Amino acid sequence: MPKKGLDKNTCTGCIRGTAPGGGWVLCIGAGASNPIFPKWSELVTRLLKWSNPKLSENEISELKQSLSLESLIQSTFDKKSLGPYQSAQVLSRLLYADLKTALNAEEWKLVKHLFARLGAGVLLSREAENLLSCFTEHFPAATPLQLAEAMTRAIENDLPPSHVMSFNAEPLLLVLINAYVRVNTQLPVKKIFDVSLRGISYKRTDRMPFHFWHGLLPLPGEKPLRAAASIDKLIFSETEYLGLAGSMFSWQSAVFLNAAMTNSIVFVGLSFSDPNLRRWLGFVHRNRMEELRRVGVKTDASTRHYWIRTRPSSKVQEEWIEAAVAHLGVRVVWIEKWTQVGACLRQMLSI
Repeated sequence: MPKKGLDKNTCTGCIRGTAPGGGWVLCIGAGASNPIFPKWSELVTRLLKWSNPKLSENEISELKQSLSLESLIQSTFDKKSLGPYQSAQVLSRLLYADLKTALNAEEWKLVKHLFARLGAGVLLSREAENLLSCFTEHFPAATPLQLAEAMTRAIENDLPPSHVMSFNAEPLLLVLINAYVRVNTQLPVKKIFDVSLRGISYKRTDRMPFHFWHGLLPLPGEKPLRAAASIDKLIFSETEYLGLAGSMFSWQSAVFLNAAMTNSIVFVGLSFSDPNLRRWLGFVHRNRMEELRRVGVKTDASTRHYWIRTRPSSKVQEEWIEAAVAHLGVRVVWIEKWTQVGACLRQMLSI
């Protein structure tokens, strides 16, 4: 039987025991940037409308029900005869549209400046304060603000993750954590993360790698910078997904498999529909169960990874969702609404 999901009352300290020495990993999806950036499905809707403004809402809905999101992105690029650079620019404009509209000229200038210098040193105190004020004013209950605050407390209490893995093509959480640490702690002023865009990206043992698995889009209308964008690693279209799935080796698979085998992973903002994610987790879990059996440990279930997600409307749905990830070695941690995600992560670390 799948393990029953945890909640705010039962998840206390579930990853704290693995945390010293970087024994846990944070893995984020598009929901971790909500509502500042659109979710994956909404981004595809906007791409379809951009491709053909005459498409009705019903037509778009039917297309999304009958075809995968990756194949719809692929078909749009092919119909428009867009190359990699042009495709990245279109996606970037659609991804950043809401944020750019919400900010005034000075705020947008600050965001562009900080997002474009990810590989640089620490943020200036004034920059960090202005950035946090900007996002707190426009998006006071946003999920990434909560996660940034929780991650800051983890770093402050010497319980940081060994690294962060992102399925997102924007660096919002990375920049917000740097700003929170700069403004709200007395920690030494130093670089916390190494931006990881490729297998050859520079990494130091005293810093946390922040891996961008699906690549990093350039800022709208800006020339891609090597340390702040990776168009060559973008995984949006079906061709790119199939290329990653069919590869015998990729730096994404190497990083993930190592993390899943040696750490507890906390997933936030993912739907668990990504086939590569499920394939990698399934492989690691089968290997773990077989090794437990060989050393004489009798168990029907072994979960060392956690998925924070909102509770569905019925108990029956809860049980189905818990069972849908149990065979991947994942246990659900239920929250009632997304405004609880930061408190939930702190509770899991007992901080």
